[in-house]
Amino acid sequence: PAYHQHALLLEPFRHGGAPERLLRATASALRDNGEVVLLDLVAREPITEARWLKLEDRLSPPGETVMTRALEKSGFRVHVVEDAGARHQRSALLGWAALLEALRHEPERPTPQAAIALVTEAEAWLLRLRLMQQGRLRLLRWHATMMRRPS
Repeated sequence: PAYHQHALLLEPFRHGGAPERLLRATASALRDNGEVVLLDLVAREPITEARWLKLEDRLSPPGETVMTRALEKSGFRVHVVEDAGARHQRSALLGWAALLEALRHEPERPTPQAAIALVTEAEAWLLRLRLMQQGRLRLLRWHATMMRRPS
């Protein structure tokens, strides 16, 4: 308890979970004025696209306001809530373009299993990007500081 200065939580709710429980546990592990950075997908409304949820092996992301409220209830002072979606989308498209270019220069075609895995992954990313472009899914980054505990 109260040992760590920093916590980095990257998509901790991919498989569900309770934001308040995780953030209370994180708060208890941080020193006074310790910092947390949390990056996760959030939904403006419940995401019901079963295909995308299955492809990403996730439960529907938490609602947009749930995280900020959970951080504050856990004793954090939120400094930044940044929408990292545009940067994420650009990076994903650049990554796929680089992969496809590299595959063009391969002397052999992928095995059928590798091709199936590649198409499945591409479909998951296309669905994620479509949900983000529709404004239904956002990738947010929170930066917060643990407030001082009463003496």
